[in-house]
Amino acid sequence: MKKKRYYKITTEIAGGQVSFITFNSKAEVQYQIGEWVEAPKWLAEKGYGLFVFDSLKNAMDFLGKLGDPSRSKMWRCEIEGRYEKLPPNLTLDGINRGVLVPAEVKDFPKGTVMAKRVKLIRQIKTKKERKND
Repeated sequence: MKKKRYYKITTEIAGGQVSFITFNSKAEVQYQIGEWVEAPKWLAEKGYGLFVFDSLKNAMDFLGKLGDPSRSKMWRCEIEGRYEKLPPNLTLDGINRGVLVPAEVKDFPKGTVMAKRVKLIRQIKTKKERKND
C-alpha cells in the first residue's frame, strides 16, 4: 500500500532548513533531509507536535497567502505519530517567547496535520525554481 504523502514548508537559513514560522525562536526546529525530528521538548510536553499539510495544494495555498516566500522551501515528508485532533491554536508571539498563549483565530490553515515526528524526503521545486535550473 502506498504511503500517504505529507508536505512541510521550511525556511532556508545559511543553507540549513528550519521551521518556517518559528525560526530563530524557542520553538525553532532544525531539519535534515532523511532524518526524523521532533518538536522542542517544552512544546511536546504540552501536547504540541510538528505541523505539516495533508496535500501539496493546501501547502501551496498557505504559502501563497504569506507574501514573499523567497526563503521558503516545500518538502515531501513522512510522518509518525499523527495526532487525532489538533490542539488549541497559539499566538506566534507567545510561541516565539516560549509561552503558550491561546490565539483568537481558532482554526489552523486548511489541511494542517500534527505529528510527533517528521522526516523530509525530497524538495518540491516551484515552477520558477525548475525554470532556473
